[in-house]
Amino acid sequence: FFFFFFFFKQKTAYEMLRSLVGSEMCIRDRYRTVNLVVLVHGFQGMASDLITLQSILKAAYPQMDFFCSAVNEAHTNGDTAVMASNLAKEVEEYIEQNCKSSLSKLSFIGFSLGGLIIRGALPLLEPYKSFMNSFISLSSPHLGCTLKSGRLVDFGLWLMKRALDSDCLRQLLMVDKPKHKDTFIYRVSQYNGLEWFNRVVLFSSYLDCYSPYESARVEVRGGRGKKVAREMAENILGRVKVLYRIDVMFKDMKKGIDSVIGRAAHIEFIDNERFMWIFALCYKQLFI
Repeated sequence: FFFFFFFFKQKTAYEMLRSLVGSEMCIRDRYRTVNLVVLVHGFQGMASDLITLQSILKAAYPQMDFFCSAVNEAHTNGDTAVMASNLAKEVEEYIEQNCKSSLSKLSFIGFSLGGLIIRGALPLLEPYKSFMNSFISLSSPHLGCTLKSGRLVDFGLWLMKRALDSDCLRQLLMVDKPKHKDTFIYRVSQYNGLEWFNRVVLFSSYLDCYSPYESARVEVRGGRGKKVAREMAENILGRVKVLYRIDVMFKDMKKGIDSVIGRAAHIEFIDNERFMWIFALCYKQLFI
């Protein structure tokens, strides 16, 4: 004779309640709307450059999703237009895989060259224009690097352009084409995209010589020989809904070669945790 014993464990009220809570959480996740912020690194940078900023923003806004772009880590010496195309594909793939049916808002934060890459990618992301929330650039050279920055920095950029044979630096210096209006910087100023955002926010620092002050602010002041720059500024901001220009004055910066060549303030935007916490907590309207 063979006997089979079946044991049935009756769930307690606590276990049943815990199961129901779990089911409710699954339902909530299924219908959760995603407020996505994409962070884009700068020239010769990596996604890890923005990890601290991402962590601080995530701590301040745990209900939001933050994604650091990594697709151009090995390509920032190349054509910025190609980097823009790469970014657009990366963003599309991320949305497709993670929040295709739940995306509610889409924002971008670009550091340095990252701001230009984002602007170059926007026409390729037109299907998402109704989701665009905030465009934020941290010391991005929107008008190139031809405006006043300093002889040492100008020489450094020229030397890097020669040594690295960099298409990107040629584009920033607006020497990639014989005529200014044919250069990448001028052409991208004519692109659609910024008008889709609820707000455009331009962070700059007068101490930053790597990204010229006027270029980061997209604000051309007096002086001769700036006709092309003024045209680009008008092209970029002509249809923007709401514009914020925010100047940052960094104190107690580390002494060294970076401070001598004017790069220290540029790096502070992604190294200075005090600034990042102020950015996260005092500008809530940029994210919600």
